[in-house]
Amino acid sequence: MNSIIVGYGHCGKNLHHVCLRKLQPLMTLSGVCEQVHVVDPLVSLPASAYLVSHEQLPSPSSLRESVGVVHICTPPALHLQHVREALHAGYRYIILEKPMVISQAQATELSDLQRMFNAHILVVAVWAHSSLVKLMAQWVQASSSGITHLQVVHNKPRFSRTLQRHAEHIFDIEMPHQVSLALLFAGDALKLVDARSESLHLEGETRPSMKSGYLQLEGPQGERVRLTSDLSSPTRERRLSVEFDDGAFYQGYFPISADDSYSQFEAYDCSGARIACEVLADDPLTACLEAYYQYFLACERGESPLPPRGSSITFNQRIVELLEQARHLSETSDAPAAGSIDQTCEFGA
Repeated sequence: MNSIIVGYGHCGKNLHHVCLRKLQPLMTLSGVCEQVHVVDPLVSLPASAYLVSHEQLPSPSSLRESVGVVHICTPPALHLQHVREALHAGYRYIILEKPMVISQAQATELSDLQRMFNAHILVVAVWAHSSLVKLMAQWVQASSSGITHLQVVHNKPRFSRTLQRHAEHIFDIEMPHQVSLALLFAGDALKLVDARSESLHLEGETRPSMKSGYLQLEGPQGERVRLTSDLSSPTRERRLSVEFDDGAFYQGYFPISADDSYSQFEAYDCSGARIACEVLADDPLTACLEAYYQYFLACERGESPLPPRGSSITFNQRIVELLEQARHLSETSDAPAAGSIDQTCEFGA
């Protein structure tokens, strides 16, 4: 299999390509070529034994009898267009970055295209492949109590990249991953209750809805879910917190950057005593891509594997629906008071 990265910006270069280099030595993926093809007319790269640059998507026939896996790492508004181009060119294995698309109408069209071309399109589900999430899911499943509160926080300073770009929305940056986590733990019956966003004002420029934002959701049993993201935060934090009706409380901290691939998990019982504390090796995007290539290789062998957790178009259609509702609600709501976006959920109150 050959890897073709469409869009060689931060996501394509620093995330997907870096993870592919980590995967290449694995014996389990010996059928994956070391050479990576990059498609980006705005980026000029010197050809090498491990990297080939293209201005346009190469023909599958040019891959010398190998099968191409197309990684679409372009801005969300271009995803559907690039999926169409890849399918019409003859590619059938596609990895699509989040958010999958930007509207329910596009999600429906994407599903129709997958069916029409008998293709395998997987959406990146980073946190579904996190060691921390797998461990926390085990603890949640072992609990005899029900979830009452779930909170996902993703804060990081992102001034430079935000100022370099236009027409972004905070709900398309980290929030798709956060909604995915919420659905994995609390189910797809979650309903949107509230959504707000704040604009970034910096150096005389304004980026609407790109400072901070939150989503408030509710489950059929009254579960309260709060997702917050602050791209003006002076500190980095990726945190998942779960509280149960008996007062027990689990909390996990994800790796905050590529500098350190470890996460941390803590569990507290109903009396507030800490009963577990663990540090985990955690490289979720690499694990995610490995699972996706294993899936594609199984398909090539004529098998019928189930899509990896959180990766299917059907699962991600619900994410697109909730985020589209959230964008509309945040646009029609009054602007929140300063500092209200990142209020912490009061566990154990």
